[in-house]
Amino acid sequence: MTKLSRKENEEPIRSSARRWKRLAALALSGALLAGAAPLVTATPAAAWANDCRKYLESKGYRVPVPGKANTYCGYAENYATSNREPGDAAWLYFCHHGLKKLGVKKKHATMACYKGGLV
Repeated sequence: MTKLSRKENEEPIRSSARRWKRLAALALSGALLAGAAPLVTATPAAAWANDCRKYLESKGYRVPVPGKANTYCGYAENYATSNREPGDAAWLYFCHHGLKKLGVKKKHATMACYKGGLV
């Protein structure tokens, strides 16, 4: 039986520690990249009013782009791009009540404005 010197005995421990450090660094960088992915793939602000229009169209409403319903969906988008101060909630009010005046059911108007103002 040969006896290992101290240096040979410690080498596998060091390489094992290095391997764990590399794996930890790789896992951390993967987690950071996964957290940054939604920021890279975020939709532009114009898509929020489009979400409102698409929701209304999925419920059977006609939403012509140069029209009043489009304007009301734009109000929800204004809320989405605002600083969210107390007075900014008026944009959602204008969206909701404007759509209801056009004959959109209350539950559909609420959801459309929510989708349009969703950030």
